[in-house]
Amino acid sequence: MERQSDKPKIYNQVKWENICKLKDEGGLGVINLQDINKALLDKWWWKLHISSQSALSTMMTSKYVTALSVFPEAPFRTTSHF
Repeated sequence: MERQSDKPKIYNQVKWENICKLKDEGGLGVINLQDINKALLDKWWWKLHISSQSALSTMMTSKYVTALSVFPEAPFRTTSHF
């Protein structure tokens, strides 16, 4: 099927914040994955912090945490297969 007009097709641009709004608020209802990712990372950090004596916490801490703060000074090790 051919286009009936010689005019170039125009694409409308919308801000990501507007796309992530609920449908009731005029958005498309798309979930913002950056917010979900941060929430899940915070949840895992909290679980590892609370259960510091568990086997999973000990393994993850020894493998990935290089400093005692939340924001390590040294970069994470890059030998992980994940």
